[in-house]
Amino acid sequence: MNGYVDLHTHSCYSDGTDSPEAIIYKAAATGIRAVALTDHDTVAGLDEFSKSGQEQGVETVPGIEISTQMRNIEVHILGYYLDHRSDSMKNFLIGQKNSRREKIDKMLVRLREMGFDIKEEDFTGSKGIVTRGSVAGVMHKKGFVRYKKEAFEKYIGEGQPAFVDRERIGAIKAVELIVDCGGIPVIAHPYLYEMEDDEFESEIKTLTDAGLRGIEVLYPEGHTDGREMFYRTLAKKYSLLITGGSDYHGDNKTVKLGFALNNKKIPYEIFEALKECRV
Repeated sequence: MNGYVDLHTHSCYSDGTDSPEAIIYKAAATGIRAVALTDHDTVAGLDEFSKSGQEQGVETVPGIEISTQMRNIEVHILGYYLDHRSDSMKNFLIGQKNSRREKIDKMLVRLREMGFDIKEEDFTGSKGIVTRGSVAGVMHKKGFVRYKKEAFEKYIGEGQPAFVDRERIGAIKAVELIVDCGGIPVIAHPYLYEMEDDEFESEIKTLTDAGLRGIEVLYPEGHTDGREMFYRTLAKKYSLLITGGSDYHGDNKTVKLGFALNNKKIPYEIFEALKECRV
């Protein structure tokens, strides 16, 4: 079937700038037929997202992106079609929200000690969790940095003076949690983890044994034709789905809804394959 989709987007309920409704409107206006909302460690925007999709005739996928630990690397696991109202997911997300808030509070203390006037009320417009992206947005808005990326490069990125890490759920446990909630777990943007190919394949095998169902092959950063071919080969070898998404964050990231690297549209067939795997 013709058309294209986007299976990786973020709203203002995490570190995007658009409301779930606005994402749907943009999708409808540009001919995108299906969209997944995959906010970081929160499902707060999913009901609004689903309602808007029904009104605008855009197919929606309830999703999440969970920050996990794999070896010594932060790895993100996408979950699609999960029961976001399940007790196990609710309990997990309460813990994640508290952990993120504690980390951000410590980060803000460090920034204030460095002379940056950042107050709690600067984040009152945030509907959901406050992330490092939120902090970068405030720093840019108040003129402390020229662009949001500079906040990461100089202050809040890993290894920088205001960076604060936090304990994360293991990648295997995140996969198992998504499966337990009736969802489809997919590893997000593998290029960003900078693993050697044999190391990445070893982790894919381990995660597949735990219930992983797919690899995000189409992505706007680093997923060249060569990388895409490698991920496709792994997906075929381990009988995994191929998914794709822009990682859209509204004004917080320079990517276009519905597109991967080199303006490659994400085809509808990928979405059809995902739908067939629903529990």
